Amino acid sequence: MTRAGAADIVRAMSGRLCVLLLSLLSAALLACSGPSVRDANDTGCEVGPPSSCRQFGKRHLAGEDVPKDPARGAELLRQACDGGDAEGCGLLAVLHYKGRGVPQDLVASRRLAGRACELGSVGSCRNAAVMAMLGEGGDVDPDLAVLQYTRGCSGGGGEACYAVAVMYHEGQGVPPDPSMAASYYGTGCVRGHGLSCLELGVMLYSGEGGAKNVAKAAELMGAACTAGLAPGCRNLAVMHFEGSAEPKSAVFAMRLMETACGLGDAKSCHDAAVFHFNGGEVPRDLKTAAGLFQRACDGGDKPACKRVEIVAEAIADGGRVHGPVEVVKASRRKLTLRLSGDGRPPVGAEAEVRERVEGEHAKGWRVVAQVTVTSVKDNTIVVKVTDAKDRKRLKKKAEGLFLAWVP
Repeated sequence: MTRAGAADIVRAMSGRLCVLLLSLLSAALLACSGPSVRDANDTGCEVGPPSSCRQFGKRHLAGEDVPKDPARGAELLRQACDGGDAEGCGLLAVLHYKGRGVPQDLVASRRLAGRACELGSVGSCRNAAVMAMLGEGGDVDPDLAVLQYTRGCSGGGGEACYAVAVMYHEGQGVPPDPSMAASYYGTGCVRGHGLSCLELGVMLYSGEGGAKNVAKAAELMGAACTAGLAPGCRNLAVMHFEGSAEPKSAVFAMRLMETACGLGDAKSCHDAAVFHFNGGEVPRDLKTAAGLFQRACDGGDKPACKRVEIVAEAIADGGRVHGPVEVVKASRRKLTLRLSGDGRPPVGAEAEVRERVEGEHAKGWRVVAQVTVTSVKDNTIVVKVTDAKDRKRLKKKAEGLFLAWVP
């Protein structure tokens, strides 16, 4: 069974620019907050500041103290936008995008979101950039998206900074520039954007875009974990396990894996279970291991489903388990493995190991194996394997085979 520490440092997702436009636009319409304007005569906004037209418009959209009238709300937002009110333009862009109170018009929505961005609406910069990236309401325009995301970042938007960083990181609309990506990730992280902290941490861990700084990477992984991102918790667990983060501790790693598990990462549930199963610095707790393996299995981790049965058998056998593989000897064409345990090898172990090796042989792995059980005193099973392939591949295949069977 693999140990938790064997995991690689991972990113949050394979495609970082998630399209959240619809949810963002809906949220904008629902956020009818701000100073309440109680004067029912909304025509008064024509002689007041543009923001008063926006407030009256939002009241009509929500039906707050006035009859709900999306068309009237849209007209008032248009007056606010014409007067230079950034939020008025942004909300009117939303209405055109969804066809609420006005005909659906993506061209108008994109134009209005762009104007709102120029007037200083951070959320509108983000929405306009997404539309430019998707080609909604016009051509696909990565260059414009970079400009609008950059404006949003300059206006204080952490998510916009993250988006600019991704575009520099992946070369979308700009030439790839890891150092610029790291800079924008850093700005987004300072503004409380967890994904920015995570990505910058990964870059500092590997030395991409600048000098390698593992200590700072650990700090950033911690910030991402605190922000509720499972990859941040998992990465920090790996770092504590391997000793690149202080202190080197299986207990710290296990706790962080459990946190990532609680955030929905099935692989982390599996690896937290491994700590409880193997024992050592983390006391062996088969019942906890069983629960975590089951949780990982329910989350789609297939190896964990097999381990649920193994742990159940160990519990039924009074808690005796057989531990991980030790490579005793490796030559060019022969490998000796020792499968250690804390009890007598189970009845039929020799036959089962042979059956599993032959099963792999039937799948195309050219293996001829001799299996013997050593004296009960040693509590080990020694497996001699010969293979026509090179030693490294043989070792990897053999470890993979037995680690999939023996916890």
